Amino acid sequence: MGEPDRKRSCVACGLLPEGLTRILLLQVAKVPRSTLGEAVEQGLHQVMLSLLHDPVAADALRAIHASTELWEECYRPEDIDPERSSWAVPTAFVDRLQTDMKLRVEQDMRIADFYVLPLMLYGPDGSCVALDFDTTSPPWLPEAEQPRHLFQLLKQRHLALWKIPLIWLRSCPLAKLEEEGPSLKAALRRALIPEP
Repeated sequence: MGEPDRKRSCVACGLLPEGLTRILLLQVAKVPRSTLGEAVEQGLHQVMLSLLHDPVAADALRAIHASTELWEECYRPEDIDPERSSWAVPTAFVDRLQTDMKLRVEQDMRIADFYVLPLMLYGPDGSCVALDFDTTSPPWLPEAEQPRHLFQLLKQRHLALWKIPLIWLRSCPLAKLEEEGPSLKAALRRALIPEP
């Protein structure tokens, strides 16, 4: 993880004192937005989402709100390119979820006008779970490990803050979803289908 990512991670996860968070954002606000680039813009937006929604960052949020111009300069959701959906989930897989498991399926669901969830699945009782595909984490990464890519890590943190249950599929080519079948179906049953 490079130095800019480390700073972004610390700010987004509420690990820096509010004064230092404010100083970092003051520096960011000096840079013309047109020069930031899409990845940096999205990273800044993730930091602002963390400040806005994470209780750990409440003090930093208050310090930044004290300077209205700083908040307005850094939090500009209307200017952000949202996450792009790059997953073409096989129709046969979606059909099986609907027929075999009796799940209602929504594809490419947008959350907070920023994140995209390839699949949102709803159980018979209305419970839901999101399926997200991570093509950047290595397949040997243990199940309990967090994502290595900062964007994915913060996305999962935000989904958890918004109480959206998630099943995270790492390095799973979409064409091989059927091979994930038994373990994925078991995880979906645990998340969505109530025990008798």
